[in-house]
Amino acid sequence: MFYVNLRSFHKPITVSLIVLCIMCIIFVTAAIFDNASANQPFGFILKRPSIEKEDLLTYRPEQPPEEISLDIPDVDAILGVLPLIEEPALVEQGSQITTSYWVYPGNPACSTFNELNSLGEVDQVKPEFATIDENGNTIILTEDKAGCNALSSTNLDFFKAHSQSQFITVSGSGEGFSQLMSNQEKRQNSIDILTSLVNQTGTDGIEIDFEGFSSWTTAEYQSYLDYLDGLGQSLNDEGKQLMIDAPAIYNEGIQNVFEFKYSDFNDLAVDFITIMAYDYQFDFGGGASVTQDQFLIDSITRAKEEIEDDSKIIVGLPTYGYSATEGSYSDIKILTKAQVKDIVGEEKIQTATRIEDSQELIVEHEGKVYVFQDRESIEHKINLVESEDVTQISIWHLGGNPLVEN
Repeated sequence: MFYVNLRSFHKPITVSLIVLCIMCIIFVTAAIFDNASANQPFGFILKRPSIEKEDLLTYRPEQPPEEISLDIPDVDAILGVLPLIEEPALVEQGSQITTSYWVYPGNPACSTFNELNSLGEVDQVKPEFATIDENGNTIILTEDKAGCNALSSTNLDFFKAHSQSQFITVSGSGEGFSQLMSNQEKRQNSIDILTSLVNQTGTDGIEIDFEGFSSWTTAEYQSYLDYLDGLGQSLNDEGKQLMIDAPAIYNEGIQNVFEFKYSDFNDLAVDFITIMAYDYQFDFGGGASVTQDQFLIDSITRAKEEIEDDSKIIVGLPTYGYSATEGSYSDIKILTKAQVKDIVGEEKIQTATRIEDSQELIVEHEGKVYVFQDRESIEHKINLVESEDVTQISIWHLGGNPLVEN
């Protein structure tokens, strides 16, 4: 048995050794914590699609970034450099519908620059420049931390040059959402930061993309409504607008799962409501469409019945796909078409067949099904939206998807 003779502590050499050991323990402990911090640099996980943390660190490395000051609390925008880009073939949509495009930070969406360069000037882009971290704080996503497409002066200039308007998307869900909704001071700070961010970037507004709707409590939902009204009024006072993302509520059973109701926003300072008419596979399992036709139509019908001003309605459509075990809910993984192509191969992807209720493509590979979009399936969805007399759509997302064929 090991023991310490306390009577020996009076000896100078013993005291010195003890002090040295304590210092070593402190040093090793600090190194461990420092390493842990380095392994999780952001303190939060960015939302869909699923990507590895090292991918978030990907940014254009042609030259070291240079800081510029944006007079926003605790924020610096990082200057980047435009990559050399090729021009893929342009997708001819032939539609008069107004189209906006979400822009996701980091891989696998780093081909966004190529696609926007090919599309020329689009109606609207919505880069994700901010998020709510796990503590409920509003965090600006700069390119040095969140990867390609995040906030930098180069990216901002590029997005402005290729779109008629720009909204800054702000993501949030889970514990961060709960922390924000339970703290009035954090909500007010968020309103101040986002209003300042829009003003200083010269963009047109904010889009709030807070998800996890089925887990919201009544108290959280009421705080959410108050937060949106405060943010909308703050933005409107500056001549800016507020857009929110909403779940696709396509029947009464789904409505009963959510506190969220379309009609609750009629009297709030919310300028646009984007119905995220996708993720159908999470309700019906692997092999189901991302956006099934009747699901899309029913979601639009309910929104038009409950939202008094139809001009506020935007329908979100997918360009993404996924992989899963057929019939399973547990291993659904969001993928771009480019990722599907890399996994299953060019030859196998040519054998994909159409899903009748969506015109999406499906192929089996090594025990899993892969569902994905192409020009035909996207145009099919756009035609359905137009047939329901909705004139605005939003595409999730640019980068690795088939709006511009890869």
